[in-house]
Amino acid sequence: MMSLHVPCQGKRGYRTENVAQVEEDAPGFESWCIEDSIIKRWWIKTMETYLVELFLDLPTAKDVWESVAHMYYDASNESHIYQLRCRANRITQGGHDTTSYFAKLKSVWLELDPRHPINMKCPDDVKI
Repeated sequence: MMSLHVPCQGKRGYRTENVAQVEEDAPGFESWCIEDSIIKRWWIKTMETYLVELFLDLPTAKDVWESVAHMYYDASNESHIYQLRCRANRITQGGHDTTSYFAKLKSVWLELDPRHPINMKCPDDVKI
């Protein structure tokens, strides 16, 4: 969710490390502190309550982002890929309309995509 919210607020650099920490005695330090605190607060507010204390005392938004990424993200996690595939197989339309059914499937597919990329080379793949 924060991947959507932060760029819309013009603060993407706090996640991509393009916004460097300003030295305490440098001009603009106060502005940097305010913006960094806002971003840090956004990220903390999206967390489950039991996780907040793990990240609350980190000094900067960048530290929060890196800690969360280090702790939870593993793009090659085979067990998670298996779990997502099982979830996709269990989804049925049931009494739901087609749009709802497709939305549920699409959400699982979108989660699977970055974990299981298909590397294609257009001219070679078209021949197959």
